[in-house]
Amino acid sequence: MEFRNPSQYGAGTNWYDEILRTAPQRNVNATISKGTEDLRASLSLGYLDQDGTVRYTGYKRYSARTNVEGKVGEKIRLGLNLAPTYSIQQGNDFENNFVDVLSRSLWLSPLIPVTDGNGNRTPFVASPGMFTGPNPLNSLELAGTTRKTLQGLGGAFAEYTIVPGLRLRYSVNVNYANGSAFTFNPASVGGIFAPPPTIPNSSSSEYTRFNWLSETLLSYDKKFGDHEVSAVAGYTAQKEKYTSQNIFANNYPGDDVRTINAAALVPSYGADVQEWALIS
Repeated sequence: MEFRNPSQYGAGTNWYDEILRTAPQRNVNATISKGTEDLRASLSLGYLDQDGTVRYTGYKRYSARTNVEGKVGEKIRLGLNLAPTYSIQQGNDFENNFVDVLSRSLWLSPLIPVTDGNGNRTPFVASPGMFTGPNPLNSLELAGTTRKTLQGLGGAFAEYTIVPGLRLRYSVNVNYANGSAFTFNPASVGGIFAPPPTIPNSSSSEYTRFNWLSETLLSYDKKFGDHEVSAVAGYTAQKEKYTSQNIFANNYPGDDVRTINAAALVPSYGADVQEWALIS
């Protein structure tokens, strides 16, 4: 009965428009390089700052790359390359079916304003006969997920020319990655059909991956008139180890202390270790 004449309520609140924004991107790169006949080196630095089209989300990345290659005498050649990257992503539960922030903004009541008469943000959106849920702006600002990732790629090689056409080369490459994610659901936000205050809880996860590859190659290339001979013999070893863990913690005493040890309950915990190796 309340909504038999919708026009009496005016345009109302478009929650979908309220949580979206124009998202600028800032990208800065700098490169320095120098070389001689016997030594070449370069260094690149990068910074990327991308605001998310959903408010209170975004992505930042810091990167570097360096390459050094040189000769020692006439028979030895050495090289080194490093490429570390560190990123921080601020997100939310966009892929959580009916109750995620984006979906919620489509079915929340348009009769409730974003802020009250005093300019304070409306904490909970509820109208008779409609689904209820927390203000999506509060969910985005106060209950987002922070993901941090550190990745490092590196390699080095040494090459020795035994005689013209016969070369021995050894190289080693590593790939390291460490990532973590933390989500805190404060009492002040609430949940679907659950106005604040609610019981605070958190979800956290972390993983580490380390992969190394070692190669030794003996190659021979020689021309005899109109004929050419090429041969390669090698030994390769590779190994990777992956570890991860995830923790769900509940019954925090409040919103101020968010470390896991402050939670009264840890209802679930998981850990995983994977390892493999290859020799050829």
